[in-house]
Amino acid sequence: MVPGTANAAQQPSRATLTPAEWVTTDSKQPYKSITTGDARVGAWRDDKHHIGKSYFTFDITRFKSTQLFTASLRTPEKAANDCTKPRSTQLWVVKPQDNITWAHQPWEITNVAPTANEDCVSPWVTWNVAEPIKKALERGKTEITFALRIAEQFQGKVEYGRTYDSAAVLSTTFNTPPGVPTDLKVGNGTCDAATNFHYEAQPAVSAIVHDADGTYGLEGRLAFWPVATPEQRVETGPLLAGNGSVSGWFPAGMVVDGGVYAFAARTEDGFVNSAWSAPCQFTADFTPPATTPAISSTTYRENGGPPGDGGQGLAGDFTFDAKGDKDIIAFEYSGLGIGSGRVNADAPGGKATITVTPATDGPVVHLGEGHRQGRSPFAWRGLPVLGAHDRAVRAASALRDRLAARDRVHRQPGRRIAVRLQDRRRRGADRARRRGPHGTQDAVLPRTGPGQARPQGLDRQRRRSEVRHLAAILHGQPTAAVGGRRPVGRARRREAHVHRDAEPDRCRVLRVQGR
Repeated sequence: MVPGTANAAQQPSRATLTPAEWVTTDSKQPYKSITTGDARVGAWRDDKHHIGKSYFTFDITRFKSTQLFTASLRTPEKAANDCTKPRSTQLWVVKPQDNITWAHQPWEITNVAPTANEDCVSPWVTWNVAEPIKKALERGKTEITFALRIAEQFQGKVEYGRTYDSAAVLSTTFNTPPGVPTDLKVGNGTCDAATNFHYEAQPAVSAIVHDADGTYGLEGRLAFWPVATPEQRVETGPLLAGNGSVSGWFPAGMVVDGGVYAFAARTEDGFVNSAWSAPCQFTADFTPPATTPAISSTTYRENGGPPGDGGQGLAGDFTFDAKGDKDIIAFEYSGLGIGSGRVNADAPGGKATITVTPATDGPVVHLGEGHRQGRSPFAWRGLPVLGAHDRAVRAASALRDRLAARDRVHRQPGRRIAVRLQDRRRRGADRARRRGPHGTQDAVLPRTGPGQARPQGLDRQRRRSEVRHLAAILHGQPTAAVGGRRPVGRARRREAHVHRDAEPDRCRVLRVQGR
C-alpha cells in the first residue's frame, strides 16, 4: 500500500457503531455492574447519596488496516440536575478490563475534549475520538472503552449530576485501501508466456480490481514493458475501473514478432494505491500456421440451412480440430448470443470441445486459433438458430412485389419444395396463410384489381423465373404451395417441383408441368 498520488476518486466510506457493551457503576452498589436503564454520571440522591460513572465499549475491528478520517462519539443527554450549573461531564479513554464496577474501576488514561455545546440538555453532546481510536488500532487493539464521568472536583455535588442515554453512537468516516488486481489477462489468454501467444500488435489487456468499500469511483493504472528490456516500462495515467475491472492496450510500436512482453496493474482510490500485481506475460506471434482448423457439432450442423438446428436456449457441443498442426495449441471462439472464449487443445495439433447455449437467434460461430507460430485465418461455421416462422414471413414479403395476386402459402413437413402457380376465375379475394410448428400466421399480399387484365399466355420462361426466385427465398423450407387469381381468361395451372441441389446455396428446378 502506497499513498495515493491522484485526486480522491472515491468518497470516504461511513460507518455508525453502537456500543458492544455498556455499564453504569454506583457507589452505593460497589460490586455491581448495572446494564439496564439510563447511564448516570455524577451525584444523585434518593434516600441515599449516590455517585456514578458510565462506560461504553466499541468494537473497532472494522477499522483495522483502514485510513480513519473522522470518529465522533455522541452521548445524548436526557436530564440535568441543575441547568444553572455548567456541564462538567468528561470523557476518558480507559484501560480495557472485564467486570467493571465502582469498586473495580478501569484505569483512566486519556481525557478527550468535548465539542462545544451551550444547551442545558442536548442530544448532540459529541467528542472527537479519532486519535484515540487510531492509537488503539496501531497497538493492535480490537476494542476501545470510554468512561463518561463528572469532573473530579464536582463529582460528589448533586447539582452537577446528569443522565445520559445508554445508546451512545460512534460515527466514522474512513477509507479501506484497495486490493491488488487479480485475474490478469492478455486477450482471453493466461499469463504464461510459454503457452500464451498473441498476434495483435496492440493486444488488449484487463484485470479485476478489488476494494472493500466498493468499486464506484475506483481507478486503475497499467504498466507495459518488454521482458528483455524492463527499462522501457511505460505506465498509463489513471483509468476508470468503476465497473470492477481495468483494461487497456499495449502501446503502439512496442510489440514486435517473437518478443516476450509483460504488463501489470494496480488499483487506485485517490487516497492510497495498491501494490502492483505480479506481471502477466505473453509471446508475440505474427506468423500464421498453414492449417485452418475444423469445427463440428452434432446439435448445430455446419450450414444446416433454415429453419436451423437447435434454437435459442438449447445447449450444443462444438468440437474444434487442429488437424494435427502442432503449431495450434488453443482455440478462440465467439458468436452471436454465445459470447467469446478460449479453450486449450488437448495436445498441440489436437482437439477441444465446448458446450454453449445460444442466448438469441443467430447465424454463425467464429473460430480463431492460438498457437506457437501465429494464427491461421478465422474459420466460421453456420449456427442457424433462425426459426422457420421468421423465414416464411420473409419469403412472403419478398414475393409480394413479384406476384400481383393474393396468394395462399401453406407449409408442410418435408425437405422438398413444391411451388404451385394457379389461376382462378370469379373467386373472392384469397388470403396468404402459413401453417407450421410455430403456429399459424396470415400475411395479405397485393393482387391485381378488378379490370386489370394479365396476359392470357404467361410464358413458360417467366414462370420458371418466378419459380426459381421463390425457391431461392424458401431454400431449405418445408413444402409450400402458392396460388394466384387471374381476373380474366381461361383457367391455367402450372406446377414446378424444386429440390435442394448438392451445392448448399442453390436450388434447381427439376420439372415444370402445365395444363
